[in-house]
Amino acid sequence: QGKNGQHLGYLLVGMERTAARQVEQQLMNARKLEAVGQLAAGVAHEINTPIQYIGDNIRFMSTAVHQTRERLSLAGELAMGVIRGEVPREKARELLQMLNNTNWNFVREEINTALEESLTGLERVTKIVSAMRAFSHVGGTAKSRQNLNKVLDNAVTVTRNEWKYAADLERDFEEELPHIDCYIDELNQVFLNIIVNAAQAIADKKDRGESARGKITLLTRSLPENWVEVEIRDTGGGIPVEIRDKVFDPFFTTKPVGKGTGQGLAISHKIVVEEHGGKLFFEVNEGEGTAFFIQLPVQGDSGE
Repeated sequence: QGKNGQHLGYLLVGMERTAARQVEQQLMNARKLEAVGQLAAGVAHEINTPIQYIGDNIRFMSTAVHQTRERLSLAGELAMGVIRGEVPREKARELLQMLNNTNWNFVREEINTALEESLTGLERVTKIVSAMRAFSHVGGTAKSRQNLNKVLDNAVTVTRNEWKYAADLERDFEEELPHIDCYIDELNQVFLNIIVNAAQAIADKKDRGESARGKITLLTRSLPENWVEVEIRDTGGGIPVEIRDKVFDPFFTTKPVGKGTGQGLAISHKIVVEEHGGKLFFEVNEGEGTAFFIQLPVQGDSGE
């Protein structure tokens, strides 16, 4: 109550932070699923390749097993005839002809090879599916403890069809890299965006007449004061001087219509800087490539 008997009041306007965070997370999930959807054709191709040679190997082994079953059946009949005191000569000749027409060393080696290739193919498909599940998973609003080396491995698997035709990819991961508290869904999107951009930069350089195969390098390292750093380096043409200060601007893109919305790096900057209290910046070697650096604190807040 005021001096003149007037009643004073206060109006508080605000938004409950958890609800706001949930809305942001839903929007982020939608953008992430859109990005993964754009890679779907490449991922399907990556799965189709091992599935094809698994199928070829199974058909070969099926034929070999069928032929072996026929020979075993004849051998069984011949053995029973011997036991009964009979010698089924026609069966013996038929079995002998089958055995003479079979290169058993070849069959044995090829079956071993087919089994090894099939198991390798199944492991490859399992890895791709696991990586896609990690990227398409809709997470909650809380941070979780994550191994960035494993997260980057998943990003490499999901984006492989984007870079494998134009570049080789190398990893240089610190084995004992500390696990960090992060919004895993959002960091997945950051790494996906930057790796795809690196692949496209190298492909664009090749389109301009560069014959050498490009290279993408992923590095992780510990930093002082309980921080970690991820470096994603490419041998593309480098970001031109005149647009470097616009790279993180929303909707800015140098890509033709239909190839990019200009949202990728802007969203990545928001995720790293605003959501994780980290740093995202780049260095350019004009004409020879770009390196993006993602620096993150190991122990973040709870995100609540």
